Amino acid sequence: MLSILDLEYENERIEELNSFQILDSIPEQDYDNITSLAADICLTKISLVSLVDANRQWFKSHHGLAASETPRSQSFCAYAINDSEDVFVVTSLVDFNKIVKTILEDLQVLIKESNANINVGKLPTIIGHKTELRILIQNLITNAIKFSRNGIYPEINIYASRKDGFWIFAVKDNGIGIESKHQEKIFKIFQRLHPKNEYGGGTGIGLSHCQKIVEIHGGKIWFASHLNEGSTFYFTIPC
Repeated sequence: MLSILDLEYENERIEELNSFQILDSIPEQDYDNITSLAADICLTKISLVSLVDANRQWFKSHHGLAASETPRSQSFCAYAINDSEDVFVVTSLVDFNKIVKTILEDLQVLIKESNANINVGKLPTIIGHKTELRILIQNLITNAIKFSRNGIYPEINIYASRKDGFWIFAVKDNGIGIESKHQEKIFKIFQRLHPKNEYGGGTGIGLSHCQKIVEIHGGKIWFASHLNEGSTFYFTIPC
């Protein structure tokens, strides 16, 4: 059993968690897609999106597990809250060419339905967290397809270049673009720029998660966008 420590910023953490109003909310497909994908990539039977409040670990998504919550004392995530030094993620060689190929195969129905044309340049192999990097690229490609303009087929270009010790990746589209008034909150968690019934819905976690993935790899993510012309999302990963 895990002994829960009295943490210095625990009250602030709980207050911030409650402000998202996600605890005890209904299941959402976007979260289930993440756990299903993670289970598939990691070849594991159980994959969870868990949130730890004062007394329990509650699952927003629970692939392969019937329970919707457990006592906090049984929470793996509580280890990360108690002592970040005890948590580690295994890295490996990650071939982005193979990752993108697999993603495009998985998204073939969406690609066909949207008549999207996706061009992929030569991409590098790096050392990183394979599962997270696949989620990163899949989010960017899915968004590029989802946020297309009416009557215009999505045109997406994926490429990378090397500069000053970093790989600079780009995912460019010809979609709806992002209004300047929304650009400051694009990477904030649970922030949707459009009503939930538009552009296939969404939870507002996608780009926030992308930012976290890039940051744990020692890189940065940003974008350039023009309304009704399209967007290009860039991110860097050390060589």
